[in-house]
Amino acid sequence: MQMNTNEELSLGNVMTVKIARQGQMKVPKQMLKQLHLEAGSEVSLIFLGNGLLLLPQQTALETICERIRQTLAKIGKTEADILATLPEARHKVFKELYGEIEDNDS
Repeated sequence: MQMNTNEELSLGNVMTVKIARQGQMKVPKQMLKQLHLEAGSEVSLIFLGNGLLLLPQQTALETICERIRQTLAKIGKTEADILATLPEARHKVFKELYGEIEDNDS
């Protein structure tokens, strides 16, 4: 998998990892390499709705947040507008990964 830091997020960049007993998870080597992370590197965890965003600490988090805020303001979107799109986005990802689930109640 090739990932470019300027590349838009796509399902090709999504990987599944397991959380270990003590809450640890293993980030795939190619992602660590692309983000220039190594053992001991710090990352920021951000709660986003029901999700979790992991960012390299060397990234200026305040700058990223400000750019997001400015971009949303320019297009007239609020945090609530963005969070409202999460169920549809999750459904799309689920459908692409696992297909459509039949409703057995009918």
